Amino acid sequence: MSNTATPPAINSTLTGDAARTRSTDPDTSHEAADSNGYLLALSQREVLWLLERHGPLPDYVLERLHAEHWDAMGMAPASRFTGQRLRTARQELVELGLVEATGAKVPVVKHGAKRRTKTKVWRIRTATTEEAARA
Repeated sequence: MSNTATPPAINSTLTGDAARTRSTDPDTSHEAADSNGYLLALSQREVLWLLERHGPLPDYVLERLHAEHWDAMGMAPASRFTGQRLRTARQELVELGLVEATGAKVPVVKHGAKRRTKTKVWRIRTATTEEAARA
C-alpha cells in the first residue's frame, strides 16, 4: 500500500457539511456544528488513510494503528479518536460507498472474555467493472 495522501475523489466526498443547527440558533451553536463537521471528516480521513496504507483491517486493528499513528505524529494521547468514533467513521464510509467488508472474519479475543468472537475485515471499496464502464 502507498503512503500517499487521501485521493482527491475521496476528499471531495468528505468535505460536505450537513446542516446541524437551526437558523435561529446562536452563533456559538453554528461554530460548534462547523467544528464538529471538521472532526467527523478528519476521523473518516484517518480511517481511509489507515486502510489505504495498511490494507484490509478489522476495527480493533484500526484502533491500535490510529493510536500508533497519532503517537508517531507527536499528537497528544487525549486528542486521539475513540474506538467508537473510528467505528462510526468507518460505518459512515460504508454508507458513502467508500469502504466495504471483505467477507472475511478474523477471530478476536476480547480482554477478559472466555470465548472467542469473530469480527469483520474492512477495505477501501474499488469500482466494480460495471461501475468503471459507466464512468
